[in-house]
Amino acid sequence: MRFRLYEPKDFSEVATLFAQDFGEYPLYAAARSWFDTRAEYMAFVRWMTEVLLRVQLKYNRVLLGVEKGRIIAAAVIAAPYDDEPRKRDFAVSAGLQTFLPTKPSNILAFREMLIRAEDFNYTIDKEEHWHLYMLAVKKEYRGRGVGSLFISKYLIPFVGKNGGKYISLATNSPENVRFYERAGFEVLHRDKVKFNSHVTPNWCMGRATDG
Repeated sequence: MRFRLYEPKDFSEVATLFAQDFGEYPLYAAARSWFDTRAEYMAFVRWMTEVLLRVQLKYNRVLLGVEKGRIIAAAVIAAPYDDEPRKRDFAVSAGLQTFLPTKPSNILAFREMLIRAEDFNYTIDKEEHWHLYMLAVKKEYRGRGVGSLFISKYLIPFVGKNGGKYISLATNSPENVRFYERAGFEVLHRDKVKFNSHVTPNWCMGRATDG
């Protein structure tokens, strides 16, 4: 696997990778009841992924793992000196889409729920604290050590070389908790994210970069 930073030509491939991953994510499942079919739900996930990714590309950095010319792993990370996205950024990015997958009030409520799930990021008192917003591995490459290799050989060294001494993340999946623990992260806090009648467990995790 070769590692490199995101380039503009990668947008569609990276968005597809994240959307496929998030379609199975417990936090996103909170929106499933809005849609009659899985196809409609996945269209919403893809729409939301593209909107959020455009915003994060403006402020953060995206790391990629490439195998035989295909992107098989991707991560969005934020440095402590990155500016915070504004609501206007989300509105502008949403305006670039060709359709709305659900009513605007649903989209805004869902965005606020995603923000709440990451709120702990601002309460961790760590020197040079970075944050991992998104990490995805292409489905057919899961279970083959790709994610662990990506973290140990690229993500953690990248953060360390850029002055980061600590990195945190949020996850809503027990399987992900076990995966990140194997990658050297520890659980710092556990709470719940409530959205309508849907309640999702939310783990805050972190680790030093040893940099």
